[in-house]
Amino acid sequence: LICAAGVLQGQFLQPEEFPLETFELVMDVNVKGTFLCTKAATPLLAASKGVMILIASGAGVTGGSSSIAYGTSKGGVNGMGMTLAGHLAPRGIRVNVVCPGGIATEMKLGVIQTQAERQGKEFDSLVAASELGDPIGVARLLAFLASSEADYVRQRMFTR
Repeated sequence: LICAAGVLQGQFLQPEEFPLETFELVMDVNVKGTFLCTKAATPLLAASKGVMILIASGAGVTGGSSSIAYGTSKGGVNGMGMTLAGHLAPRGIRVNVVCPGGIATEMKLGVIQTQAERQGKEFDSLVAASELGDPIGVARLLAFLASSEADYVRQRMFTR
């Protein structure tokens, strides 16, 4: 299972400005969605001695998010992965959490564009993308973690 649930909303809002509905939506998709995937996959993974990889975010561990809800939710995914690792290891399921950093995704580029607009600056997606990591690098890490070659790798990995 590679669980990559993720939405980011409410960028650059202070707590008193943050709509509760937006916070709940982000938590529902990012945390609850991840939990529901792990819940459904666990029996299958236990039967096959499978691998569970949860996508959190560096923002959920270091606090460097533009959105209170996103950073909080990805911290929750990180904590869920650490907890699941202990629960599922005796059942033969290997659990890892991957925390991508600044990766050139539509979501990240959208945040950078919003920030540029708020500051009255020009936004060039090619320049912004060139300063971020390539999503292929994360895909390679996921492929490795899902393979038997990563049999001794546990817990949390950060990417660029």
